[in-house]
Amino acid sequence: MAGVVAASAMVAACGSHVLHRVQPGETLYSISWRYGEDYHEVAAWNGLAPPYIIRPGQLLRIAAPTPASAIPPYPVSPPAPAGRPQSPKRETSSAAPAAVPRPAPPPKVATLRQSLRPSPARELRWSWPTRGKLLHAYSPAKPGGKGIDIGGRPGQAIRAAAPGRVVYAGSGLRQYGKLIIIKHNENLLSAYGHNQMLHVHEGDQVKGGQHIADMGTKGNRKALLHFEIRYDGKPENPLRYLPATH
Repeated sequence: MAGVVAASAMVAACGSHVLHRVQPGETLYSISWRYGEDYHEVAAWNGLAPPYIIRPGQLLRIAAPTPASAIPPYPVSPPAPAGRPQSPKRETSSAAPAAVPRPAPPPKVATLRQSLRPSPARELRWSWPTRGKLLHAYSPAKPGGKGIDIGGRPGQAIRAAAPGRVVYAGSGLRQYGKLIIIKHNENLLSAYGHNQMLHVHEGDQVKGGQHIADMGTKGNRKALLHFEIRYDGKPENPLRYLPATH
């Protein structure tokens, strides 16, 4: 009981944007996706190793931990030794003690990988996840604009845009409806939202072009697929990866 109280106090002290309590059905990938973080870093902040097993009720840190103590900006001068005071004539002006430079924080894991990033065309062979009109273009500054919306009809086939492994299949992220997240390699994930029915499960290996879901609707509006690609947790314009035509 004391542990539960302490955990609740920690949430209150740190704020909802620092700790996340795992809900049934969530995975490290879906939680990282929710907060726009790289799953590698979320795993590192929480001491998790592959296959990144988490359990309902577990608290996960979803922001980089802060140092336990701050480094003083300059050394504290020792007290002057007792004895005969110096003559004013012998006093010389001296500059304030130089500040001790703070050590630079280590670069983020994602930053290191980003500097070595190859061209997306060389990583995987991508295909359009469904056929239809592009309803909304990539516009990450707008709500819901971290991917593209492709129009179609209810029940239309949704296909994996590239081969990979399903790391999430569920409806825990309400703004995405029934959602599938596929991990393609250590850096790239793709997501398929607002499905009517899912045909794959977490852990399934899928081929590029495999039928993974049926198109649903966003609310009560027209049928569409919301499609995203993220590199190290950060949204990418899917049109940079997909072929020019479909």
